[in-house]
Amino acid sequence: MKAQSIKNPYAQLIVRGFKTLEIRSKATQFRGDVLICASLKEVWLWEIEPKGLIDELGTNKDFLYKHKGHAIGIATLKDCRPMTEQDEQKAFCKYEQGKWAYVYENPRMLQNPFPVKGQLGLFNVDIPIHSELFDPVIKALIQVVEAKTGEEVTHIHCHEQQF
Repeated sequence: MKAQSIKNPYAQLIVRGFKTLEIRSKATQFRGDVLICASLKEVWLWEIEPKGLIDELGTNKDFLYKHKGHAIGIATLKDCRPMTEQDEQKAFCKYEQGKWAYVYENPRMLQNPFPVKGQLGLFNVDIPIHSELFDPVIKALIQVVEAKTGEEVTHIHCHEQQF
């Protein structure tokens, strides 16, 4: 599955639907679900404080810095386009010419975050078998394979192919 490492609190805000744009220096052609990973490094100061967000979150904002180094959710990368000045509030950062806005929608938080070694850009992650991300049908197939081989299946690596 494609993944993207993002510093907290921004990763947490994306999977909770507060932040819809992630600004990057390089464009991507990829569209689809992306595993959002909270990187080990974090940002403590808002470059641009989103209007009303601090009031909406309340006084306890510790959750914004949880699960460093873990996959914490999924969001659909709908578009990638040049950043505009109008993007500042949705991206929580100041406009920079030449930057790219990754447009995220349909965020979903994982109930059970799992460790991921982050990388730059979009990268592939093997999903642990016991993750909630696996479809029940796939889990049933894994049980058949384990029963036939007598060995535990811990990861499945899926190769992306275009037809």
